Amino acid sequence: MKLDREVKRVAKAALHLPQRASAEPVYLPPHKGGANLLPLGDLADTGAIVHAFKVLTCPDPLVRKVAEASAKKTARRLLGHEPSNEELVGVLSGLPTPRGVHNCSNIWTAARNASRRLSNKIEGFKWGWNASLERLEVHVPFPGKPVEKAIVDSASRKLLHHKLRQGLQHHHLVTLIKKPDQGKVYEASCRDPASNHFYGAGQHMRFCDWRFIHRARLGVLPLNGCIRGLTGRNRSCRACGHPDETTAHVLNHCFFKHSLAINNRHRAILKNVLEVMNENVRRNTQIEKCVAGSGSADKPDMVVLNNSNKTALIVDICCPFEKRYNALQVARRYKEY
Repeated sequence: MKLDREVKRVAKAALHLPQRASAEPVYLPPHKGGANLLPLGDLADTGAIVHAFKVLTCPDPLVRKVAEASAKKTARRLLGHEPSNEELVGVLSGLPTPRGVHNCSNIWTAARNASRRLSNKIEGFKWGWNASLERLEVHVPFPGKPVEKAIVDSASRKLLHHKLRQGLQHHHLVTLIKKPDQGKVYEASCRDPASNHFYGAGQHMRFCDWRFIHRARLGVLPLNGCIRGLTGRNRSCRACGHPDETTAHVLNHCFFKHSLAINNRHRAILKNVLEVMNENVRRNTQIEKCVAGSGSADKPDMVVLNNSNKTALIVDICCPFEKRYNALQVARRYKEY
């Protein structure tokens, strides 16, 4: 769709991404590192399913009765006989029917087609019928959540739209993480909302940082090692001659030109940690100083002293590059002192 392409283009421009960058960051929610703008086709399918479900579960018994009769009439034309409740939910889920397609369009055929498309993106999505409670359900599974939390019925009908959006955004996140190059950082940064705090509040974020961070996460910075599609191109670092000028090299390993920036980033994190500390704790905290009485010349990043217990808590600040989540685990296990 032309409008969909235009929305994607404008969103990428707002994130300062080149058009060759993956589109998934446009679709993800802010706490996962995205602009929260789902494709219009996904939104239309979500609206069709929510509309049909809310009419069929309407609190008004007259509206509900008319809707059920209309839905069963459509199902009867597709099945060739009077449908049971189980067959009706099968029709709404988009399952094949003996008579193929319906020769007219209504909210039930729109919901049926939308369900068929969404089932390809949300694994396990389907309409269902609870025989014991005699009510309609929609199953929207989500990884990490119990099965009962994935069922939306008449009592929780207001949650259906949110759960469908959540399922679609998870599909786009998985698609992005599977990409061998542009999905590496997102596999790590999507684990905790704190990694994407700046999307909402903008704290500790400058405009120059905003223009940099999205391109760096997707690996589409104008670096010799990040340019794709050109065989035989020189990939070496323009500053130190390293054979691969990638984002990870520039941020963490190019000490020939960027050692001051690397150290300043490290100290900026120390400053932010100090700012959120309790005043009493901050008063007993040492920054980059030798621990008195330890007999060592090492200067830990941060030492929190407890004079009453005669203990010292040593904190080491590490800034690993998020090359898959395993990189963070390796950095966490490493002990410097």
